[in-house]
Amino acid sequence: MQKLTTEQEKLGLKQYVQVFLKAYRKEYKAEKKKFDDKTIKLKIRREWKKLDYEQKLEWVEDCYYTLYGLYENRILRNRITEWCKNIITKNQSSGKTIVSWNVNSLRTNILGKKGSSVDPNSPFGTLLKIEDPDIICLQETKLQEKMEKDFHFKGYHSYFSSSTVVKGYAGVALLTKEKPISVSTDLEGIDEDLRNEGRIITAYFKEFAIVNTYVPNTSRADDDYELYMARRKNWDNAIREHLNKIKEEVGEVIWCGDLNVAMTMRDIYNGEKTKQILDSNRKYPKAKTKEYQDRLKAAENSFKFGGGAGLRLEEREGLQNILDDGFIDAYRELYPLDYGFTYWNMRIPPYREHDNGWRIDYFVTTPSLVKSIKSIEVLRMLGVQKIVPSDHAPLVLKLK
Repeated sequence: MQKLTTEQEKLGLKQYVQVFLKAYRKEYKAEKKKFDDKTIKLKIRREWKKLDYEQKLEWVEDCYYTLYGLYENRILRNRITEWCKNIITKNQSSGKTIVSWNVNSLRTNILGKKGSSVDPNSPFGTLLKIEDPDIICLQETKLQEKMEKDFHFKGYHSYFSSSTVVKGYAGVALLTKEKPISVSTDLEGIDEDLRNEGRIITAYFKEFAIVNTYVPNTSRADDDYELYMARRKNWDNAIREHLNKIKEEVGEVIWCGDLNVAMTMRDIYNGEKTKQILDSNRKYPKAKTKEYQDRLKAAENSFKFGGGAGLRLEEREGLQNILDDGFIDAYRELYPLDYGFTYWNMRIPPYREHDNGWRIDYFVTTPSLVKSIKSIEVLRMLGVQKIVPSDHAPLVLKLK
């Protein structure tokens, strides 16, 4: 529920009492009733508490006009209107918690043994208890359209986009406490197959839009490089146009999800992390040292000449083009020296424990919104003690 700041609450209540106190006096006088200021003020304050956020905000805006005599001054009136818009923007995003998580199927034990309902002790139930997110963006849900109606998330409006090309493939979902103005699962400019794979949900709120995506993986590009890289380039160009269009029309944008690309040596464990191990004073057996050296060399070559899926030059170029348009990689902006890995190879369980992963899940935002971010945290070990819910961890963004 949206709330006014302390300053707004005081201003609004003060004006509300003044206006209705006069009205009640007039009414009581006309009906020749006994009038008690203290009792009536208490009654008016109770009425104020029953108003919703938008109703209260109207009183606050009107209060500023009245206090400063701005009705007749056009320049000042426009300035105060802009100021009030900023208040609305601040309050809409203030304190919100947004989660992005590639769940690697909602049909596994991530929700608990009940399947389509959330078990409080499941990894997903634990996330709800400890974070109480306002918005949850899920990727790789692996649902079929007919299954969507069976999944229930109490307290959330739920939106799905599932693949109709291959059953149980890809898919995204968006859960939000606040109902959006509108929701779209389309992305203009992409090929028909990509459009039907369930890779995007865009939710439009009053002052911002959130874009949840599962970006095409190029792991099969070795079979037909030109085909798969053409798919990826088609996607990258379309999402770039989409984000810039929203920025122009709405203003603030949050783009999140599994973007399937590592941008720098700090984003993969065999890059900067391995280099720091070699640069330390710790002594390792020759064979282990050689392993680290080979690992680092492979990483350096990948970033210089291009590597496999997630490290291809074309993939990095696609995201870099969007960042060059003025969008910000929020995690790297806030934590330039951290690794922030979000994905680990499930076939090698110790990798997660020792944090030998990749950072391929992101929050990318407009510049002004970055200033409102309090923190971004990777919940690396959430639910792992019982089962490994996914090869990705939830990424939790908290706004101030």
